[in-house]
Amino acid sequence: MSFFHSAYYAYAGLPSLLTVVNSISKDAPMSFVGEAVGCAVAIVLTIVLIQVVGFADPKEKEESDTEKGSTNEEICGEEIVDSPMRGEVIPLSEVHDEVFSGEMMGKGCAIVPEEGKIYAPFDGKIVGLLESHHAVGIESTSGIEILIHVGMDTVKLQGRGFTAYVQDGEQVKKGQLLLEFEKEEIEKAGYEVTTPVIVTNSYEFSEIETVAFKQVERQNALLKVQRI
Repeated sequence: MSFFHSAYYAYAGLPSLLTVVNSISKDAPMSFVGEAVGCAVAIVLTIVLIQVVGFADPKEKEESDTEKGSTNEEICGEEIVDSPMRGEVIPLSEVHDEVFSGEMMGKGCAIVPEEGKIYAPFDGKIVGLLESHHAVGIESTSGIEILIHVGMDTVKLQGRGFTAYVQDGEQVKKGQLLLEFEKEEIEKAGYEVTTPVIVTNSYEFSEIETVAFKQVERQNALLKVQRI
């Protein structure tokens, strides 16, 4: 633009393309030409750079991330609890104990185990390991509280046939071995080993649904919970 000796000969006001007319002067006829050429070059060069380099508005990106976050939040409101053991899934109504079948301790399901091992269904914390080791409570990092209760009336065994690999208050990882029990020995002693898996804070959820049917492997999806 300096090549054309372009200049504004009147107050421009707010800057815009329309103000280039202020560069018109009969004493400097090339002034307007230089101004027009400069504006054209700036516009074309900007378009070319955007096509080559790309452009993302940080604000739009931030809003996009926020939208994604809210979507994830909605997804996170619906969580999955994995199975802590391998076996056959049955409804709580078929459990031979009114405390569980009547959902007095919470909603969930039960598993007729095929092996005597219980694994953590999610990352969380042990919040209730009974001295008899026949039941364990675990709370997920998102606040789901699960009770895994091996058998009916097995508290009477006073820990015989049960081995715990965790302690109360211990942080555990999904898939970590929590308990072992001697399935055949417990059955020989006259006890059922059907294992209720209960969401003890069921009142915090609008929906608790069993998503596994018949056979289930450990770490397969077992329950779906939806927060209120």
